[in-house]
Amino acid sequence: MHNLIRVFFIYFTFFLGFVVSTVPWSSEYISLRPYWILIILLIWTIKDSRKVGYVTALVVGLLSDSLAGTQLGEHAIAFLIVTFINTRLSKLYVNVGFMFQTICTALLILIYSIVIFALELFSYNFIQFNKEFFLPILTSTIIWAWLFTAIGILQLWLAKRYRINFGK
Repeated sequence: MHNLIRVFFIYFTFFLGFVVSTVPWSSEYISLRPYWILIILLIWTIKDSRKVGYVTALVVGLLSDSLAGTQLGEHAIAFLIVTFINTRLSKLYVNVGFMFQTICTALLILIYSIVIFALELFSYNFIQFNKEFFLPILTSTIIWAWLFTAIGILQLWLAKRYRINFGK
């Protein structure tokens, strides 16, 4: 029962991420739109890598491709690459501070953006590389820090309330 609540909580956050991803933004602020699904994927590969890994990254990536209307597999490839690097770094995260985790997350979001840029470039969709390329990286990093803390607080509450063991 506790494992079911834990899995439900994890995948409910992904569902909320997909819902928030579909919220329309005005044209003035569209360049600030964060990568919600990537943020949640990065959080859960750090917090509970037993339940969220490569299969989740693949499925969530394919769902993101369907939702965004991009070529099938584009986000899946980028999510798999970032998940691979993040799971390797997650062993380091235990011994370092929150600031180092935030810097690593910013670099992972940059890698994700470069992979998506390269895949879009190879698929003959000519996208521009300008200052607006870096704005979602900044907003995603800020939201990652806030959401990482909020999910940690919710995990503590669920652990006290229902005696659910999150983590590695």
